Amino acid sequence: MNEGKILNIIGASIILVFVLFVLGCGGGSNDKSSEPEDNSTSSLALNLKYKTAFDYGYSVTKVTSKITKGEFSKEIDLTIDGANQTATGNYDKLGIGEYSIKIKVYNGETQIAEGTGTAIIGKNKIVSVEIAIEYFTGALTINFYLDDGRARIFGLKSCGSSSPGYCGAGIVKGSLAPTNLFSFRADRSDFVEIGSLTLDNNNIDADALAISPTYGLLAFKLEKSGFTTISSTLISIDYKTAIASIIGSKLDGFDIRGAVFDRSEKLWVLDATGNQLVNIDPTTGAVIGTPVTLMLNGSIHDLSDVSDIAVTTDDVFVVTDSSGFYSLDISSGILVLVNSDSGQGLTGATFSNFASQNAIFTYEVNGFDDIYRYEIYFSSNSTTVHENIINQFNSGRGDLASLLSFSETQP
Repeated sequence: MNEGKILNIIGASIILVFVLFVLGCGGGSNDKSSEPEDNSTSSLALNLKYKTAFDYGYSVTKVTSKITKGEFSKEIDLTIDGANQTATGNYDKLGIGEYSIKIKVYNGETQIAEGTGTAIIGKNKIVSVEIAIEYFTGALTINFYLDDGRARIFGLKSCGSSSPGYCGAGIVKGSLAPTNLFSFRADRSDFVEIGSLTLDNNNIDADALAISPTYGLLAFKLEKSGFTTISSTLISIDYKTAIASIIGSKLDGFDIRGAVFDRSEKLWVLDATGNQLVNIDPTTGAVIGTPVTLMLNGSIHDLSDVSDIAVTTDDVFVVTDSSGFYSLDISSGILVLVNSDSGQGLTGATFSNFASQNAIFTYEVNGFDDIYRYEIYFSSNSTTVHENIINQFNSGRGDLASLLSFSETQP
């Protein structure tokens, strides 16, 4: 996958945004800066869509953007793309902190719309902001779809029991195709079923979802002999179409059931067959180094295939396995039970920048295929986020993943 891939998340009816690394696109020549920022590689990428203005008879000939933080300010002209009805621009070498953004849209010399928003820039990060012109009560308005608690969480649900037309007759164990991709916002709104994962136009069984600014949305295709997973292969997923592509060679003998990227964009996965933590090269799908055996109370932990791995914004690793939440030391493989919820099958787990620091979102498959949220360090009581997701078939396994911006404090 190309470095710096822009993920412009499309919701059911409006454009959404979250923090991503993106390739910068150049702004225009109107560049006015009151003072330089620091020498970091942080950037702010703006993408304004003005189709609505065009549909209501407005021409867009110029778009200006001005960002401000304290005494610093900088103004640029965005680059107009008439064919796609967009205007884009990029601010480079920004210091960390919160910036105000002011957008002005012109038809010739006449200003036809104006709007303001904010963006938070982290160290050595590139933030992408979606902006849309909309028409409301007889006038054009500008809306910023920013990181205000509505970031997307992605998930997978595979088929796992008698579902005529999907998994066939009878009870199956573990997971089978199809595996459906879905997403929702961290504030619980806007659940979207994107579609069944396909590879060469065929439905596939997949698990271990992970997302990275550089590498995009990844997972593992699973191959079975009967109900036993015999190999796992890294795949990339187009989040808009659910179409998958193979990355590298398959890993024979691995049953990859959980995956996550850390702050350095290292890909860590859980192998249920070997009861181990594995570092995977996200560009080749190959194992890096020696896998680390998972240990609990001095013994090898028998990891189930109802499991996942997640990481907090402070780069603390957490493993869910059936009903348990465990902290994980990735160097030693030592697990420590943090919390549990008896009877649950927590097959997917992720944290989000847009929830409290200790809140973990989970996908439960023993009961009604619900998405839950737990405050893992405080209570085993769950809050239901979405009930009985993708109810045309019963769940096998699944996963959750969210793109994180890590805190600046190193662990």
